[in-house]
Amino acid sequence: MHPCERATRTWRGVRIAADYKYTIELEGEGNVGYFYTSPDLIEEATLGFLYYREKVKSDISLIDLVKVNELEYLVKVSRKDRPLEIPRWLEDPLEWNLAMDLLGRLSELVPKKDCPYAFHSMALFLLKGGKISSKMSLVDVSRHTGMVKILGWILRKGSSLSGYTPVLVTTGRVSSDLVSMMDSVNLRIVLSPRHALMSGVISAYSRGITLVSKDLTRRLKVFTHPNRIRNAPVVEWKEKGGGIGHERDRRRNLPIC
Repeated sequence: MHPCERATRTWRGVRIAADYKYTIELEGEGNVGYFYTSPDLIEEATLGFLYYREKVKSDISLIDLVKVNELEYLVKVSRKDRPLEIPRWLEDPLEWNLAMDLLGRLSELVPKKDCPYAFHSMALFLLKGGKISSKMSLVDVSRHTGMVKILGWILRKGSSLSGYTPVLVTTGRVSSDLVSMMDSVNLRIVLSPRHALMSGVISAYSRGITLVSKDLTRRLKVFTHPNRIRNAPVVEWKEKGGGIGHERDRRRNLPIC
């Protein structure tokens, strides 16, 4: 079954994208929080959620997944002895043409005809020698829990991913919380075909992360730390060290959504 089919339900005869609630019960601590997500990669989502919330520093084991009702589950987990490892990534420069190819490949992974509902697509491409060696991809109702699942997947794989240059590609807009989650596992390049968000740009700049997104002219450009992408169009900042201001010409009325 296609993941987009599993992530929809029918209500009053209408098919709708379904966000399921997963409440996490950590052995020895009880209820430590919850998240809403599409119904796959739940162990990875739980691990990423607990790691980002600084609840665990070791791997976890799923004890039980208890159905509470049609849209709600209780996830019971315990800690494993295996400590979590962040891969030792490479930072090989990325060519702009390859960056654009990765954005196109994300669209091919989840074509609109197969997934016409309100889902975000995300993929982590692992590069070696300027070529794609492997990838992890998903669709989710939320770009936030999609990122949490990628965190959990990386932590579960650990050192086996060392030696690759990772590139995160997402159909969602890149906000500061996504950048913070990337930073927690040392991901340094993110591509999005959507317009840039202020919080994401400022966070990427301060955390040393390369962000590619659309500017107000609808052109894809590198907003922050362009040294990692060669031959790329780059946002030319007009001020150095300035604060947040308002643009007072006709461009302020351009649609950005």
